[in-house]
Amino acid sequence: MKPAPAESTAELLHRVRQQLILSQVRIMELEDERDELAPQLAATAKLLTAAQTLADQKIDEAGHLETVRVKIEKFRTELQQNHDHLRHMQHVTNEALNATRGQLVSAEAALAASRSQADTQRQQIAGLQSQLTAAQASTEQLTRKFTQASAQLTTSEATVGELRRQLSENGTRLATREFDLSQNQAALTELQNQFAQLRTATTTERLAREQRLAQLDQEARGLKASRSWRWTAWLRALERQLGGR
Repeated sequence: MKPAPAESTAELLHRVRQQLILSQVRIMELEDERDELAPQLAATAKLLTAAQTLADQKIDEAGHLETVRVKIEKFRTELQQNHDHLRHMQHVTNEALNATRGQLVSAEAALAASRSQADTQRQQIAGLQSQLTAAQASTEQLTRKFTQASAQLTTSEATVGELRRQLSENGTRLATREFDLSQNQAALTELQNQFAQLRTATTTERLAREQRLAQLDQEARGLKASRSWRWTAWLRALERQLGGR
């Protein structure tokens, strides 16, 4: 019965030796790992130092960013105010634009009506020009009949030619204004009556006709110098552009 404890002690010693061997091996492995980890620990220490430095920089940057944030917030408030103001201005502009569009539609309708009236007036002017041609022929006949008034009749023909040219220009330039065209029509009607009177008029009547022609010439010049003539310059330019198309 006594050998059993001896074997137990030998086995225990053997296990202890194994444990010691294993411990020494483990210690050697740990030393190897320590040697391997030493450079990593040094690098980690450097990284920690760099991280601390970077953290300090980030703290400074955070303070600067806070200042920038405050400025940005202030700038954003100003932008919001400007945005509100711009939206208000946009609303006002849209209202003005809508009103202008309505006026433009009305102006286009008035322009279309004026063009229709201008076409009618052009036809009337063409007829009046034919009548003027006939009146000129009658004037030439009167010139042959009344040789004593040849100089006055020549002046009258020159005045009539100038008036015809002015009436032709007025017919193209004042096509957009009904009031001006009505005046031209009245002037042409009056001129037609005067030429009709030339067929049977005496020398005194021809002198009166010349005075009337001079008065019409003065009225036409006054019409060109009037405000309505200058104010409607853009309408005449628009008509020329549309006529060119």
